[in-house]
Amino acid sequence: MGAELGRISGPLLASNLIRNEIDLAFENDLIYFKVDGSPNNVGIKTDAPTTDLYVNGSVRSQYLIVNTGGTYNFGNFSVYSNTIQHLSGKIYVQPDQSTDPVIQITGVIQTPTLQINDNNFDAVGDDEDITLNTTGTGKVTVNSNLFVDGIIHSTGDITLDGNIILGNETTDLIDINAEVDSDIMPKKIEGGTLATENGNLYITEDNVELLSSNVNLPTYNLGSPLKQWKSINSNTVTFVKSRFSDIELYQNSIYSTNTNQNLILDPNGTGAITVQNIQFSANVISNSAATPSNNNEASILFKPLGTGIVNVDAVSSLKLPVGPTGALQERGQIRFNSTKNRFRGYVPDNQTVSLTQLYNVQENTYIIPEATENAGDNTFYFYVEDDLKATLTTTTFTSDRFELGGIRFQNNNITGVTTDFKFNPTTNTVLGDVYIDTNTIGALNTNPLTINSTARGYVKFSGQKGIVLPFGTTAERPVNPENGQYRYNTDISNPLDPEPKPIGGEVWSSEQNKWVTMGGSGGLVNEEEAFAGMTAWALTFNL
Repeated sequence: MGAELGRISGPLLASNLIRNEIDLAFENDLIYFKVDGSPNNVGIKTDAPTTDLYVNGSVRSQYLIVNTGGTYNFGNFSVYSNTIQHLSGKIYVQPDQSTDPVIQITGVIQTPTLQINDNNFDAVGDDEDITLNTTGTGKVTVNSNLFVDGIIHSTGDITLDGNIILGNETTDLIDINAEVDSDIMPKKIEGGTLATENGNLYITEDNVELLSSNVNLPTYNLGSPLKQWKSINSNTVTFVKSRFSDIELYQNSIYSTNTNQNLILDPNGTGAITVQNIQFSANVISNSAATPSNNNEASILFKPLGTGIVNVDAVSSLKLPVGPTGALQERGQIRFNSTKNRFRGYVPDNQTVSLTQLYNVQENTYIIPEATENAGDNTFYFYVEDDLKATLTTTTFTSDRFELGGIRFQNNNITGVTTDFKFNPTTNTVLGDVYIDTNTIGALNTNPLTINSTARGYVKFSGQKGIVLPFGTTAERPVNPENGQYRYNTDISNPLDPEPKPIGGEVWSSEQNKWVTMGGSGGLVNEEEAFAGMTAWALTFNL
C-alpha cells in the first residue's frame, strides 16, 4: 500500500470541523500531512517538512514538554539533558524591557569555570581565575563598596576617585614593587589643589591664587617618629618646609633646630662643597669657576652690607698672599712682596706702595722704624734719596737741618727761610728760666736775670728814649742785694732841685755794705761816694 497524502486547505476547513467533540478550527491555514512514507512528517505552512513537526512560523503553547531522552534541536538551539546550546551563535535572554525588565534565576548559574550562586561569583575547579573583560573604552563599574579579602593585581592603570584608605591597622604593610608614573597630590584646599610654579606655591582651580609665606596650609605626615622611611630616592623634592633630623629647610634658608649647635656641611672623602663658584674643601675656600672671563669672576669677593666691615676675629694672625714684584693689578690689592721682603699695596695709576714702612713709589725716600730687622732700637730713620737725613727717638729729634714753616733750624742757628725770623706764641716764650712775653723779658724764678758778654764784649742799649730801671720805695729794697745792683728809690729827693721830685738812683756797694745814692748824700755827691756808686753799678753789668 503506497503513501497517503492529505491536504486540507481553503474553505473546507470550516469552524464546524469537529473531531472527538473538539473543534479543529483550521480555518484558512495550510496543514500538510505526510501520512505514510519515510519520513512521516507534518508540516504547517510548508509542504516540505524536514522534521516530524515542522512549523514555518510561530508556535505558542502554554506547556511544551519535550521528552526524547537525547538531543533536541529547537531552531538554532540544541537541548540535551540539562544543557541548552545555540548551534551557531550567542544565546540572548531578554525579558520584557517595558513592563518587567528583570531576569530572575533561582538556584545556581554555572559555566565550566564560573558559578553564580545568589550574590557570589565562584570559580569552578582548582586555581581558576575569574576575568571581567570590557571592549574598547568600556569599563567595569562598581557602584558600591568593594571589599577584597585577598590580593588585587592590575596590569593596567588604576584610577581611584575620592578618598583612598590603605590598611586599617598600624601593623598592615603596603608593598609597592612597580613604578609610580603620576603626581601624588595632597588634599584639596579652598576648592583647589597645591602646585608650584617658578618656585612659588599656588592653589590651582578656576582662579590661581599666589599664597604668601605665612599661610597655614593643611599638612599631613609621611611616616611617624617610630615608623620612618629608610630611603627616599627622588629627582626633585619640593617642600614648603622640610626637616631632616636636626636640619630644617624653609624657603631659601637652612636652619639647625638644635639650640646653640653648629650647622655642619661635610662632603665625603676628598669632595668639596660648591656654592655657585665658591668651593669649600676642608679649611680651604677657593674659586671654582671653570672659565672666568675677567679678574672679578676669578676672585673671591667678601661684600659686607652697607657700612659693615670684613672682620677677621682671631688672636693669631692673618696671612696675606705672597708673590714677586709686579703681580698686583687692581686698586686696593695687598700682599707680601717676596722680592723686596715687605708688604705691598696697589694704588691708582699703576703704583705700588710699601705697607711695612713709608716708601715713595721709587722706594728711595722712606721712613723705617729700626736700623735693621729686629734691632729694637726704638728709632725712626728718615731717608731722602737713600740718604739718612734725620732720626727720631723717644726723647730726641736729630737732623742736620730742619725747617718748620718759614723757620730754619740748622746746626746751632735758627733763621728765617725767606724773611725775618718771627716767633709769635699764644702765651709766653720760655728759654730755660727766662720767659719772653710780648716785649717783656723776665725770669721764671727768684734768680737774677743776667745779660752777659764774653772777653771784651759789652752790653749795648741802642735808641734815643732812655732805659727804664727798676724802682720802688726804701721798704721795697731787695733783701740780699748783689754788688752794683741799681734801682730807683722813689723815697729820695734831690735837694738841689728847686722843685723836689721823687728821683734818686741808688746802687748797692758791697765794699761799703750799703746803698749808695747816685746823687750823693744830702743832695751833693762827693768824689768818694760817686766813685763807689759808679764802680758798684759798673760791676753789675761786668763793665
